[in-house]
Order: sequence, then C-alpha cells, then structure tokens
Amino acid sequence: MLARLGGILYRTRWIVVFAALLIVAGAAIFGSGLFGSLKSGGFNDPASESSKAQDLLDTQLGGSAADIIILMSDSSMKATDPTFTDAATQLLATIKARPEVASASSYYSTHSTSFLSRDGHETFAVVQLAAKDESTKESNYKTIEPLITSPALHLTVGGIVPVNVAINQQVGADLEHAEMFTFPIVAILLLIVFGGLVAAGLPLLIGGVAILGTFAILRVLASLTDVSAYAVNVVTMLGLGLAIDYALFIVTRFREELRADDGDVRGALERTMATAGRTIIFSGLTVSTSLLGLMLFPEMFLRSVGMGAIAATLVALLAALSGPGFASTVETTKSIRPAKSSNRIAEPQITWRSTLSCVMAFPSIRICHCSCGRFPFRERGDGQLKPSFVIGRSLTRLPVAAKMALQSAATNGGTPGSPTPAGGASLSTMYTFV
Repeated sequence: MLARLGGILYRTRWIVVFAALLIVAGAAIFGSGLFGSLKSGGFNDPASESSKAQDLLDTQLGGSAADIIILMSDSSMKATDPTFTDAATQLLATIKARPEVASASSYYSTHSTSFLSRDGHETFAVVQLAAKDESTKESNYKTIEPLITSPALHLTVGGIVPVNVAINQQVGADLEHAEMFTFPIVAILLLIVFGGLVAAGLPLLIGGVAILGTFAILRVLASLTDVSAYAVNVVTMLGLGLAIDYALFIVTRFREELRADDGDVRGALERTMATAGRTIIFSGLTVSTSLLGLMLFPEMFLRSVGMGAIAATLVALLAALSGPGFASTVETTKSIRPAKSSNRIAEPQITWRSTLSCVMAFPSIRICHCSCGRFPFRERGDGQLKPSFVIGRSLTRLPVAAKMALQSAATNGGTPGSPTPAGGASLSTMYTFV
C-alpha cells in the first residue's frame, strides 16, 4: 500500500507541492492567532474541593483574588495630597466607566488606611473584571490596558489577569528566540551531513511545516476546550525534533535508492515509502498512542501537553510522508541526488558492521553470551569477527545448533550469510531481539 502511495506521490508530485504550499500558508495565517487563545494555569483538578470552593467564591462573592491591581506611587507626594488624589481619582473613574470593569476599590472609595503604604507615598486599587472565564478576562484586560496611565503618577500593574497575559506573551517571545538559535544550528549540521543545500533544507522545511500545522490544530482545539500556554513549548520541541528525525529517514533512504538506480525516480520513491515510510508511520502511531495517557488527567495543563504532543507527532508524520513528493520534482531531484561514485555502496569492514551481521544471524547465541556478560565474537586483524569462548567454556560444550552457527561464522570470516542456521531463530525473532 505504501509503495502504491509512493507511485501516487510521484504522479501527482506538482499537485502535492502546490497543495502543501497552500495548506502551509493557511496554517501559518490561522495558527498565528493561537497565542491569544491560550490560557495559563490549569494545574488544579476542577473536580477537587478547593477548585469548587474557588468557583463558589468567584460566583457568589466576586472572587477571592484580584483580577487587576494598580499600584500608584510618587516619591515627592503622598497619596492623600490633593494633586495625587486628583490624578488617582481621574484614573480610576476612567477605568470604572468601562463596561468590562465590574468594580474598582481603592482608598479614595473606601477611605481605608489598608490601601496606603507605611510612608504614605503609595496606594493601590483593586479592579475586578465583569467576565467570569479567564480567556474573556484576558481579552478585556488587553482592551483597557492602554487606559491605565497617568502623567502625574508612577503606575505598576499586577494581578492574576496581567500575569497570565504576560506569561502568554513571554511564551511567544521565547519561541521566537528558540527558533532563531535552533534553525541555523540544525541547518549547519544537516548541511554537513548531506553535503547539499536542498537535501539539507528539506528536513528543516518539514520541521517548520510541522510546527505551523500543529499551531493551526491547537487553535482549533483552543476554540473547543482550554489549552495551556505551555503546549506551545512541547510543540516546538517535539514537533521539530520528530519532523527532522522522520525527514532524515525519508531523505537518506531516497538518496540511497537514487544511488542504486539513478534513472528510476519513481521506483526510488516507491521503495522509500515502502521501507522508511512504514518505519515512520509505526513510530508516529506508537508515540501518539503512548501520549494518549495524558488525556486521562483532569488537569488542563497535562491534557494540553498531551494534545500538543499528539498533534505535533501526527503533523510531523504527515509532513515527512509528503517530503518525497517535494524531492521527486525535477529540480529538487537533481539537487538532492547524491554524487555518483565508482563504488555504489561502500562496504566498510568495521567492527560494528560485522557485529550487527553476527547478531542478526545468531540472536540466540548472542542472548546466551550476553547473559554471561561476554561478547561471543572477537575482532581479527583484517577487521572481521570470529567466534570467541564463553567464559571458560570450549566450543565443544555449546549446544549443537550454537556450535554449528559459530563454525559457520568462522568459516565465512565472521560475516554470516542471510540464511537462518539450523535450530536458529526465525526472522521475526531476530527483529524482536534487535
């Protein structure tokens, strides 16, 4: 099925490219409004007694915590001086006239000295917003924020709502800084690995697409349920990492297939989707399934992290699968194709390659020797591996199947062939062991 999908991608590669560009452009525009829809907090269980008590205080008594706190001060005037009083009352009257504000309590409305500082140069006002849900409060605060100003007084704004707004803004700023540092570093590393601009840029492009697509999905989810601001950090970290990882699978395999048959781009794309494509599909579905556990928690913070991580994984998966469609276009294929070499695929006779061949051919023997804490093969002078002893035991004391397998490995120079030896493990067992 995946090979057939690769053929479809090749036949409709230009349609895939233009459709992907339109989707990415739309996701970038729509997802840019995500930060205004995010919420802070969400660390408490809504069904807990403390949360229910807080809701009761908010609905019956106007809230136990101040939405906005305005600290007014002046080093040369006291809060009871006429000039200070006129400036403060004018500011508070402007704020109270707004429909978004439910009440504004201060020294000038209550004449309570608890609103004054010890030296008398500072006073504060407590402003309660009319809205009940957090997102509406944050929106209303942004509306009245320009009104919180005074030419005669020094003002400092605090409270739950301004803090939440500041957190969301800081998350966006941190994301921009992370992208400024991450993308250039990753680009340089990919350029070193692939040795070409287009081949190195494709994984980075897929990573960017994964982030933008996930932002659009999170904005849709934010219109249906509460989404924490911390989900953005998870999207940036996991989405970019998985997208680049999956893209490396696809691009590397595609280049290898092109090297094997330089003129068969369609065949290379089909084989890439049937092998590397299957790998990333199973990986993405496994990661997404494991993250579903976060959706069971009642805390909004954990559910948001789960939603963001799952969305980032699935979008990275889809973006990576469409990557070969970009690579199969004429100009991109010429740029992404590796340089021809006299040796089609290098066959380095190194320890790790020989080790892998031995492990894949004789998994049961490897398990036996690992349990004894010894490695069953040792390196020869020519880089090959040959059977070793098992902590003092000679070859004659091994089981018959193991002895035959080790003798076969010694005869073949430590690089056994693909057939499974008699009594050995099946191919599924080998993959399970590795």
